[in-house]
Amino acid sequence: MRILLVHQHAYLPEHAGSTRHYSLAKEWVRRGHEVTIVASSFLHATRQEATRPQAAEGCCQWVDGIRFCWIRTPPSQGLGGPVRRCRPTPG
Repeated sequence: MRILLVHQHAYLPEHAGSTRHYSLAKEWVRRGHEVTIVASSFLHATRQEATRPQAAEGCCQWVDGIRFCWIRTPPSQGLGGPVRRCRPTPG
């Protein structure tokens, strides 16, 4: 079975933060499933990028049989962050 897990805070074991998505995906891979995790490239716990995506929109990498696709997102800035990120840019 192919499984797609989408969550903005899916971290790798070497990142600071919860790795429950990685652990769950690793178990699915062990059971023979093909797993892709789509997550934000920005780690909110450390305020740094998880990866340095080459493309403007992000990149993918394989970790322990799990395909991680990192999407570039701007960091949140406190309570106003999510609202500000959703506003269209003037143009």
